[in-house]
Amino acid sequence: MLTFAGVALCLVALALTALAARSFGGLLPLDLLDAEGGPGTAVVGVVPAPGSVPVELEGGADYDLFVAHDHGGADLAVELEGDITVRAPDGTAVDVRDHAEVDQHLGRGDTQVDTVGSFRAARSGTYTVKAPSTADGSTASVLIAPEQHLMPFVGGIFGTVLGLLGAVFVGIVGACMTIGGALWWRSRARTQAAQGAPRAAP
Repeated sequence: MLTFAGVALCLVALALTALAARSFGGLLPLDLLDAEGGPGTAVVGVVPAPGSVPVELEGGADYDLFVAHDHGGADLAVELEGDITVRAPDGTAVDVRDHAEVDQHLGRGDTQVDTVGSFRAARSGTYTVKAPSTADGSTASVLIAPEQHLMPFVGGIFGTVLGLLGAVFVGIVGACMTIGGALWWRSRARTQAAQGAPRAAP
């Protein structure tokens, strides 16, 4: 029974590791860019810099703003000449924050993405997002995507860490039980073999 219990715990440890890896994968902003570096499935709007684009947004939701550009092999963020402006469906200016709850920096393909701000869409409708040109004149665009909130992000990190620690602990216990059980079975087999061996004649 000890061996079987140890093997079962090892399988539980593998399952915990898989769940922790899946939880960690869910924290990564993999849906901002596709495999080729283009806008991913999470992006609801793309604004050329410079340029202005109408975007349909959901009311009561927060959105992050990102600058996407060709990194050219250098891990450097591109700066904009001015501020990104957002106008509500009624034409009023929307307050654009110069930060987000979770700042993101990633690259896929030849594209690098950096968080540059966030805002809240008070009501559903068509918002006009205007982006300035880049400070160095390079080609870039502004991506708009639903905001990643801090508490779920932190909770996901802690869940991943606890899951890995649990997997390590359960795995060690399971391995020890499996080895201990195997040694017990080996010792028992030797004892039975010794007891069943014919005794030498006097």
